[in-house]
Amino acid sequence: MRSTRHAKTLLPVLAALLLLLANATAAKTRSELRSNEGSFDVYNDYLIVVQGSVGPLRGLKFLLDTGQTFSSIDRRIAEKLNLTKRQGAVFNIDKMSSVEWANVTDFAYGPQHVSDIRVMIEDLRYLRANASIDGVIGLDLLRRTNFRLDLIARRILFGTTEKLAARSVPMHADGICLKVELEFDGRPVWMIADTGMKGIVFYQDQLDSMAANYRVQRQITGISLGGPIRYTPALVARLRLGTQDLDRQVYLVPASTNPLLQHTAGYLGLATLNAKIIEFDFDHNELRWSK
Repeated sequence: MRSTRHAKTLLPVLAALLLLLANATAAKTRSELRSNEGSFDVYNDYLIVVQGSVGPLRGLKFLLDTGQTFSSIDRRIAEKLNLTKRQGAVFNIDKMSSVEWANVTDFAYGPQHVSDIRVMIEDLRYLRANASIDGVIGLDLLRRTNFRLDLIARRILFGTTEKLAARSVPMHADGICLKVELEFDGRPVWMIADTGMKGIVFYQDQLDSMAANYRVQRQITGISLGGPIRYTPALVARLRLGTQDLDRQVYLVPASTNPLLQHTAGYLGLATLNAKIIEFDFDHNELRWSK
């Protein structure tokens, strides 16, 4: 009979060997990252978070959010850096919100480095229920170059890449938002393509103006930069992006008061694609994804 005493003695040794192997594998994985490639974590199955820095502060966590126009940092980070702030306002989903602005001289996220940029100062406590977020990388930075999200390997690759043999739709990026055309019960509607949102959100007045068929459910309340937002879950008719059918369960919010979004029906959370890879090609104005 094998001695259980000897087996128990071997357990710490085996644990140590496994830890060494795990560390070696992790180190190898990190060393395999190319100069234009970074890793990311995913929280709540949709929030994409990369590591970065602002000035001398390292090891910060930044949310990648194509649905946010301007990049931002948390107020506590701004206070640590003693940044000079200026008052301003931005549009947030259904209303204007007061914010503060500041300039930072050195900003990095993943392998990307930028200098002398303007960022919003936000209270990001509403995101801390999901992860400890120190800032948000918005469309102002993300649209500077093509990038690919590998949601299986959890890698982000910046720059020109070979086109995916995948589904694709045209996309339109301007100084405000990144939009794609969604098919709503056979009719085209423009939606903001949003990596920072889990579901699909429509402005209710847009659906009413289309005489769209939908069935509302019990109202719920969510939290965003501008404070509480009332969402009304609803079941709508057929939704398609390109050749892919989407979930018919959506959320309705009040009418948008931003004149720049008067032809925008709402927000398409890209997590609803259930994709393995998503690619943003700003050179060819194309959104591609593979299942």
